[in-house]
Amino acid sequence: LALRYGWHAPLPQRRSATDRGDGADDHSADDPDARLGRFCRPDDREQAEPHGVESDNEPFERCIGSRYKQCGDRRTSGDGEQPAFPHGNRWKVGDENVTNDTAGQSGDQPEGDDADEIEISSDGKPGAGQCEDEDAEIVEDRHEGAVERHGGAEPTPAEIAVRPPRREHGPMSDAIRPFTISVSDDEIADLRDRLARTRWADPEPVDDWSQGIPLAYTRELCAYWAESYDWRRFEAELNAYDHLLTEIDGVDIHAMHIRSPHEDATPMVLTHGWPGSVAEFMGVIDPLTNPTAHVGSADDAFHLVIPSLPGYGWSGKPAETGKGVGWIAEAWNTLMVRLGYDSYVAQGGDWGGAVTTYIGMQNLGNVRAIHTNMPVAGPTPESLENPTEQEQSALAALGHYDKWDSGYSKQQSTRPQTLGYGLVDSAAGQAAWIAEKMWAWTDNEGHPEDALIKDQMLDNISIYWFTGSGASSARLYWESFADFGGGSVEVPTGCSIFPKEIIRCSRRWAEKRYTNIGYWNELDAGGHFAAWEQPAVFVNEIRAAFRIL
Repeated sequence: LALRYGWHAPLPQRRSATDRGDGADDHSADDPDARLGRFCRPDDREQAEPHGVESDNEPFERCIGSRYKQCGDRRTSGDGEQPAFPHGNRWKVGDENVTNDTAGQSGDQPEGDDADEIEISSDGKPGAGQCEDEDAEIVEDRHEGAVERHGGAEPTPAEIAVRPPRREHGPMSDAIRPFTISVSDDEIADLRDRLARTRWADPEPVDDWSQGIPLAYTRELCAYWAESYDWRRFEAELNAYDHLLTEIDGVDIHAMHIRSPHEDATPMVLTHGWPGSVAEFMGVIDPLTNPTAHVGSADDAFHLVIPSLPGYGWSGKPAETGKGVGWIAEAWNTLMVRLGYDSYVAQGGDWGGAVTTYIGMQNLGNVRAIHTNMPVAGPTPESLENPTEQEQSALAALGHYDKWDSGYSKQQSTRPQTLGYGLVDSAAGQAAWIAEKMWAWTDNEGHPEDALIKDQMLDNISIYWFTGSGASSARLYWESFADFGGGSVEVPTGCSIFPKEIIRCSRRWAEKRYTNIGYWNELDAGGHFAAWEQPAVFVNEIRAAFRIL
């Protein structure tokens, strides 16, 4: 949780290579397992020692507090001197050198995010004036840009480090290719055959969901999928809107692109999370793009761009590492500009919220405002001394999540490939892996179908199945689980808090990270999949937020 939500807490100490028995150097910058260990930022030790995060809240102390005390051995970048930062960057400030250990990235290119100092042309390549050869100038440019944004105040090394890196995009095509979703009859027949031949697990020895999705309901859902569910119906619903593919840094990005009939509509990029997809937004597309037909005014209209995350849906599966949330945020900015939207707003929850937050953090000059239904920010020591009733409830929910509901994230952030074999091969396994979260994370009375009907759940599950994205979608956790929190957002921000969200931070928590909150509302119903569960409420929240922002 500390890693995911960016509460300045490092991972527990990892075992050494000798302890693991693999003979590898556990502190090697090239070790994939060392990736998660890079989260400890330079200021963690300074924040940990005076605080200790002493709290009477036992779940919070177990989840978060203990990790403050384990910051004594920061991972190095491989040279044994400087700490290794997130995002795959290694800084040797003493030598005024910048390197990058992300596969496919040029090691001598600037990694700063300062839009004033580094120009990026419309095709994502460095513009005139970008320093490419002198590493010392690169560090100086990044540092001076940080000072300028702080109004002349010196930023701390930590403030510089947590900013998302500005990457040079590799060769790519600007082409926007029309795309039609088409699943073959053979693929549908294969799905039904696999479901019919499922070797089922034995029944759970409990009468609830405490061990996972029950066998009886899993068989019921899969029987419906095989015998009654109509993929062609959903395929036609999807294809009623325009779809596109475009290549960014060698990765094909799929997106739905729906222009409003109102030409002056505000462009908005909507981003889903896991275990979601573009299916989450099907119920809000028409009200957002054509508000005058849905109890709204033309001023509430949006041109929508709804991408599939890399490795999800019909987007390409990255063949190299480095395609985490920072890269995705930059890619979304490239996508919006490529579509002709030089100014836009962004919205998302879950991974979509992380990407949206990074868009705001990077602020490459095009985003006007952001909105998220899952702002991620942790409690301060001051707020823990006198938590509100809402904050007490949030802490209790986090304790439950840590103890009973977070196993999926540990597996996906450490061994997504191992998990992927089962998800891509077994339709029943893929359905169970996702449907369990429809129960755990929706606002229901004990059954997922209180919030979503079978067809809705299977629309989403079918996207994962037909695109074979069980493994590739999980890799985003391996890439970016440590980047879910940290950094600050200065662009205008709106937050809508739904009562059954996984993390429900209070406004005073959020204001520590999102420093320009112009809209805040706490709702009475809804869960993690806000647009899916409460489409009318979600639409109203988006309209209200961006009217102000």
